[in-house]
Amino acid sequence: MTNQYIMEIKKEDVPYNYTYCIATNEQCKLAKQCLRALAMKIENRENDRDFIEIVAPYYIETRTETKPCRWFAEAKLKRFAKGMRHFYDEVPAGKLKLMRREVQYCFTTRYHYYKARKGDELISESLQAEIAEVFKAICPNLEPKFDEFVDAYEWNP
Repeated sequence: MTNQYIMEIKKEDVPYNYTYCIATNEQCKLAKQCLRALAMKIENRENDRDFIEIVAPYYIETRTETKPCRWFAEAKLKRFAKGMRHFYDEVPAGKLKLMRREVQYCFTTRYHYYKARKGDELISESLQAEIAEVFKAICPNLEPKFDEFVDAYEWNP
């Protein structure tokens, strides 16, 4: 494994109701790099749930190199933005309303926008790029300024 795969996966990092995979390294060449398979290998504790969702075993058996797994979630650290508290500080007043509306449209819901703005929800690289395009279209001389950046796994690509 490369340095991109160095972060240890902890039980508390795995999202609630995550879909796990029971494929072994012999059944799947990508199991060592798949978050779903790696999460399944985390040692259970006494108070863990008794019921989990898994990729169907018959589906695992049908995967080949020419028919890749649609559930594969690469265990590669990605750079997420966190927080947008001072996001609009430099946006001219005349363009502020439009900028806010267009940035909100980048998110699936207003709820997710406000969670991301507060830093309670991470902002993926693809969403950062979409937001940068909005800035470029409305205020070409400005770039979005996120509060901070963190390296984390993208659990549901």
